[in-house]
Amino acid sequence: MLEVKNLITKIDEKTILKSINMKVEKGEVIGLIGQNGSGKSTILKTLSGHLHQLGGTVLLDGKKM
Repeated sequence: MLEVKNLITKIDEKTILKSINMKVEKGEVIGLIGQNGSGKSTILKTLSGHLHQLGGTVLLDGKKM
């Protein structure tokens, strides 16, 4: 299970993600939808470690990532 609690990410002093919360169960398929610039790619980059999160917790099978 992937669990995200209060994720915050900034790029160039601009807050891109603020208080993002989600839970994805094993085997579940999800989609991210939204307008251009709404943070879809930023969520994926932050979860994969390509961007540094400023706040919040990301748990994978109950362990911090």
